[in-house]
Amino acid sequence: MSSKSNDQGRAYEFACLNELEEAIKQYRPVNVLHNSSYEAAKYHYEMLSPTQKQTFHTSAKAMISSIFECEPMMIETTNDVLELFIQKDEEGKKGDVRDIIIARSKVQWEIGLSIKHNHFAVKHSRFTPTTYREYIFSAA
Repeated sequence: MSSKSNDQGRAYEFACLNELEEAIKQYRPVNVLHNSSYEAAKYHYEMLSPTQKQTFHTSAKAMISSIFECEPMMIETTNDVLELFIQKDEEGKKGDVRDIIIARSKVQWEIGLSIKHNHFAVKHSRFTPTTYREYIFSAA
């Protein structure tokens, strides 16, 4: 993978995370973890042109209704805080290939999104010794 593709992939993760936050906070409290992966994604997002940013946000918004339909616990009306974060790349080496994690710690519930940028074929889910709930979204 070229460094440009990798950088734009991180930027797309940032746009998706932000669109998720905006949509979820209309229903419930949400907290975004600003870890090193978040900062790296933000850096690459800020390098995009305004047109690229708009394209990424339009694509990210398109996934919101689908993910809410598949996972209604994301927008369930409760007082517990939904946590969002971009997972570190090291987790992929251990078998967890999800990019964005969405979690509710009070009910021990978690899903992950595998975010693809510029993929013409979406790869199949990777099975590992630990089963993860994963949704794959792609922007060309």
